[in-house]
Amino acid sequence: MQIRDWKRVLTSSTSKRQLTKLYTENLTHHCPELLDENQEVYVASGMGQKALNFTNTCVSFLPSLYSKREEADYRMLLHVAYSPGSDARTIVAVSPDTDVFVLLLHHFKELAVEK
Repeated sequence: MQIRDWKRVLTSSTSKRQLTKLYTENLTHHCPELLDENQEVYVASGMGQKALNFTNTCVSFLPSLYSKREEADYRMLLHVAYSPGSDARTIVAVSPDTDVFVLLLHHFKELAVEK
């Protein structure tokens, strides 16, 4: 099957949920091969409303990252706020959405990350 309108597919809430679920399942089964020893990946809503943490040795649920918000903008901010508590040295938040950039700028002082 060839997808003709990627924009429509990628803006669909159903497609987003299915892609996140597929990504989460793939990462769950292949995290030892996909992640280096010191890498961690956080996924929100990959399995229902649960937030997950992946390392190359395990997958764990993170109740502290649970959020009822569906918008990724706020979830990303929650993940960045959580990161300093996990001894992260580098935090990378990637989004094509300007709202994420504005939220990060607005809350930068509260996030307790090194400059």
